[in-house]
Amino acid sequence: MIVGIGTDLCRVSRVRHSLDRFGDTFARTYCSPREIEYAKRQLNPAIAFSQCLATKEAFAKAAGTGFNSDMWWDDVETNIADNGPSRLLISADAASLLKSKFEAPDGIRVHVSTCSTAVFCSAFVVIERLIAGSEPPR
Repeated sequence: MIVGIGTDLCRVSRVRHSLDRFGDTFARTYCSPREIEYAKRQLNPAIAFSQCLATKEAFAKAAGTGFNSDMWWDDVETNIADNGPSRLLISADAASLLKSKFEAPDGIRVHVSTCSTAVFCSAFVVIERLIAGSEPPR
């Protein structure tokens, strides 16, 4: 059963400006060391950082929590594959919070779809409550 849907659109120039102004401080505030390492390997790191931020924002919207005292930027890590689907890695604390919030004792599953251009990055996240014994999606 779908329990949360979130989407976000991030302007790459805005992130590029923040990276130019604040550098690694900006990156470390919102991104994990693995996300930073991935972004810096790209031809245009601002696009990768934008995709990371859009994905995290879409997740926070789907979760209905935003980023606050219960959930923070480092509770969610994007795993944007060079070849393959994007994934979200969620901290144990965040997973526990969502299982409680969505009354999901059997767990949750997070689906993510991302898209990026030189101008915008977008992300769409769906949170699904798992039900024991139900058939997995095909």
